[in-house]
Amino acid sequence: MPPHRRLLLTLGGVGLPAAALLLSIAIFSPTNCTRPSDHIVNAQLTQLQMQRTAQALDALAAAGRLPGTEPGLASVLGDLPDGKFPVDGWGQPLLYFSPPVHAAGDHAYELVSFGRDGQPGGEGEDADLLSSTLPGHTP
Repeated sequence: MPPHRRLLLTLGGVGLPAAALLLSIAIFSPTNCTRPSDHIVNAQLTQLQMQRTAQALDALAAAGRLPGTEPGLASVLGDLPDGKFPVDGWGQPLLYFSPPVHAAGDHAYELVSFGRDGQPGGEGEDADLLSSTLPGHTP
């Protein structure tokens, strides 16, 4: 057999299985299997933003400066984290209600995100996120 044909057979005999192995590693690698979905990341970002905003609102409530639903958060932007209007993980402004409209109990206020679809209600990725359901949220 000529040397160039032997070289081609060797490359084909090694190259094809190596390519198949690399492809299967790329498809089934742990980083792809454990990567959280965009929805999970956005929901966690929303919860973190709600917690940061709630801490500032709790301090305002303790000082007797908690705003009502009108004029809302715009009236206390300087007292909020970063001095900016808080948005959820999908880039929509958080809704603020004082007194709350969804929360049970004696909560003084409530922050709401309408989730991925930006509409009230919904299930799964479109479900609403409420500050009153966050762990550690106090009235």
